[in-house]
Amino acid sequence: METRELHILGHGRMAVATRNTCAERFAAAVTHEGRALAGGAALRRGARAITLILAVPDRVLEGVAAAASPSLRAGDVVLHLAGMRGPDALDAARASGASLGSLHPLAAVSSPSERADLRDRAFVFEGDDDAHAEVLRMLGDAGATVHRASTVHRAGYHAAAALVATGAVALAQGASAMFSEVMSPAPSDRAQREMVASLLRSVADNVARDGAWAALASPLRRHDTGAVASHLDAMSPRPRVAAMYAAALEQVLDALEARRELPPEVLAAAREVVRARAG
Repeated sequence: METRELHILGHGRMAVATRNTCAERFAAAVTHEGRALAGGAALRRGARAITLILAVPDRVLEGVAAAASPSLRAGDVVLHLAGMRGPDALDAARASGASLGSLHPLAAVSSPSERADLRDRAFVFEGDDDAHAEVLRMLGDAGATVHRASTVHRAGYHAAAALVATGAVALAQGASAMFSEVMSPAPSDRAQREMVASLLRSVADNVARDGAWAALASPLRRHDTGAVASHLDAMSPRPRVAAMYAAALEQVLDALEARRELPPEVLAAAREVVRARAG
């Protein structure tokens, strides 16, 4: 157990998940309401160094860091979880001697469940060396991986994360709706969740094992453009779903072409299928 104290400022789903992931490594772990910090006086409870994690809205990071600064000292670590902000959002706390960093979990936490956690997830870190070392200790037993970046293009990085977090949910919604329409009897809500989640987990496993460019499981692998055409035909009553699938096909066809994994005639036939059915 670490001799430090862990303080998490915030009470939303990411604050809860972070506490559940990290708390067992600390002598004390306290979660504060976002409005509970008054001049930082409530933070330090003893002589131990503290790790302070700000799980608050992006727009208030500077103000919260400034409010915390009076109770910080050298050896403390201050982190925030915002994907759209860098360590400079915490600069008001730098004069205290604390080490600073941004620690963004690449995980979608959709529910404020008390059981939510970030074990076995990936994080992206930017910041000071001491803060980085503390992050590695803090997450080491949770099976998490930490990827350190020296610079990040904020909007692009956050967009890449949102593409998966939002895009995968949109695909799951479309697939759930279609399963309910094409099966008799229609699957229950629980069955729909299990069916779609099974597919999503298998894709995640493929990406983890093989990488995004080699993870494709599709009729295109066996040069079956007819199956792809039938997919788009079946989706035609749901044009938004068909558009998502067509966009996904365009992306994977570009990747397959770049990697020379399909004969040119198959690529051409597949692109013609998409063009003819999805406009």
